[in-house]
Amino acid sequence: SPVPDKNKPLDKTEYNVFRRKSRQILVAEILVYAVSVLMQWYIIMECVSLSLGMVAGMLVMGKIMIKEEF
Repeated sequence: SPVPDKNKPLDKTEYNVFRRKSRQILVAEILVYAVSVLMQWYIIMECVSLSLGMVAGMLVMGKIMIKEEF
């Protein structure tokens, strides 16, 4: 889900819209990963898993940065 920033605060509506979109994208990526596992497409499996890991890491870093500001 989105991480608000002091330069771009999110209101409740924006937060809900972006959260729904990010979850839809996550479901699509998980489906691509599942199909690539079944078809044994190792390159696609690696790309999807690395991208999900990097996005998760950046979200965690964003949350940590917000807590440090307050």
